[in-house]
Amino acid sequence: MNQVVTADEPAQDIDSIPSYTEITMEEGGLLEVEIFWRDHYLYLKEHGYTLRRRYEPDWTPSWITDNKEIDECEDSIFVCHAWVIDATRRDGTYVALKKVDASRVTARNELAVGKLFTSPELSLCSGNRCVPILDIVQPKEGSDYTFIVMPLLYPVDTAPFETIGEVIEFFRQIFEGLQFMHNHNVAHGDCKWNNIMADLGSSYDHPPHPIDRFTRRDFRGHISAPLSRTTKPVKYYLIDFDLSKIYGKQDVRLRMPPWGGDKTVPEHLVPNAPPCDPFRVDVYCVGNIARQRFLDVGMSFVQVVLS
Repeated sequence: MNQVVTADEPAQDIDSIPSYTEITMEEGGLLEVEIFWRDHYLYLKEHGYTLRRRYEPDWTPSWITDNKEIDECEDSIFVCHAWVIDATRRDGTYVALKKVDASRVTARNELAVGKLFTSPELSLCSGNRCVPILDIVQPKEGSDYTFIVMPLLYPVDTAPFETIGEVIEFFRQIFEGLQFMHNHNVAHGDCKWNNIMADLGSSYDHPPHPIDRFTRRDFRGHISAPLSRTTKPVKYYLIDFDLSKIYGKQDVRLRMPPWGGDKTVPEHLVPNAPPCDPFRVDVYCVGNIARQRFLDVGMSFVQVVLS
């Protein structure tokens, strides 16, 4: 599973997550990073968002009460990131919740950029590929954590690309989306593979589980073969704006490196690197996605497209 790393909090290393047997010995069977969500279960439900059964305050593991194997139980599936979780909105829509510490500059950046591209003037523009903010849940009393509500999306490679045209359409949307951000004076700041997500839920007979994405959400077997991206066009989104910055038209567009998840940016590798153009770095990083994820694994037709 891809790890999304932001400046707000480090991701928990997947290798450090205890086995199921060890987890059941911990408080309520939860990982430390999950206890926050259990403690906010009722607060979020009051605001219209219900977390999975695992995070109910009085939860008891179903493999204990129902005499099942752990891997047969949906509530054995834990989150791997401290700051993002799936939920069900009161109308039945599946969404993602991201907690951001509003006292941090990076969180304020994320909220500002998200609100800009969700604004009435920009939200319906065809080139806008920024993940929309559906709602904002203000902090619980005594807390600095705001909750950003977004569509529930999936990693791009949850379903396979089947044709050249599908890959071209993927890049068209991402190039267009990045250009849209830049045209509105916003540098993304962290254009990497796992900061691009896909709206793939409707490509399946039953939506994939948000964590165990090769299993049905209802845990009644494996997901079906998805409809092809040609038959069921997919929309792709740029996400994770905590390293993004909105520039004024007169601002100097330079930033002191390094930043972001792509550690191959040439401007960042120079000894005592001077400030560099974050917009050009964005372009490099998206091109690097094409190289690493498609060219280097043998999709030579992408070279023809990009040339």
